[in-house]
Amino acid sequence: MTSIFPASQFTQAQTNNLFKKIMQFPLSRILIAIVFLAPSRLVSMLMKEMIFLEPFRQAISSIVGLAVLILLYSLYTKFIEKRKATEFSTPGIIRETGNGLFVGAGIMTLLVFIMFVGGYYRIDSFNSNIPYYINYIFIFTIAAFAEELIFRLILFRLVEEFLGTWTSVLFQIFLFGFIHFWNPNATVWSSLAIGIEAGILLSALYMYTRRMWLALAMHMAWNYTQGIIFGVNVSGFDQVGIITPIIEGPEILTGGSFGLEASMVSIVICLVISYYFIQLSIIEKKIVLPAWKRRKLLN
Repeated sequence: MTSIFPASQFTQAQTNNLFKKIMQFPLSRILIAIVFLAPSRLVSMLMKEMIFLEPFRQAISSIVGLAVLILLYSLYTKFIEKRKATEFSTPGIIRETGNGLFVGAGIMTLLVFIMFVGGYYRIDSFNSNIPYYINYIFIFTIAAFAEELIFRLILFRLVEEFLGTWTSVLFQIFLFGFIHFWNPNATVWSSLAIGIEAGILLSALYMYTRRMWLALAMHMAWNYTQGIIFGVNVSGFDQVGIITPIIEGPEILTGGSFGLEASMVSIVICLVISYYFIQLSIIEKKIVLPAWKRRKLLN
């Protein structure tokens, strides 16, 4: 039950020029897309220098950062791939964002509940720092957006266009795990765990919708609920949450100092949800064949 679609998100550029054909090769376009996004780093640095924006600096800089990233990626698809950036299409945005927030927050709440029932998560105290918690809505949103843009819209999509969906998913497992290996408190196990659970699940969410919103909202809500509500380390980084917890127990279950992403329970839950969305993608024929198999079907 595979398909050559979604062809609308393949490059629409047509050329007989050898150099331009090389430029249109999916792996070449990964580098070109990253070059297009590079100016966003300068904008981010400039926004951080605008001290006079306090106390709204984080909110303003995040909103501006989102707008700049969308603009730069849209320019890339317009001038290089000769198509509209349908990844940012708005029909269904409210539903997909709401579903993503529910899935991300729900997974993390379920994980903490399981740890709590097992006696591995205990509440030590509560904190109250509302400006801090509001700021982190924007911090986690822009961070999740940047990661989804790079990992799903560029790396997953372009590898998928060349090598097909399944190879691209395997690539995401390796790459997402490898990138997080350099985080504080990371281990080989934590990198493998986050690669399997997040690499597959976030790819499955994008694979099903072929838009940014579901995966973005899930990613943001996961991090925010884990770190800011339940006070658990996020991908190895310490967090000050509304709850200050005491987490004790086998690291295979609690994730240790890396966070609940390194929990075996997290892997199981995420794989179940991933399977659901992958099955929906198969049923709706959203699985992409490798480029050479697509050409055979078209000939």
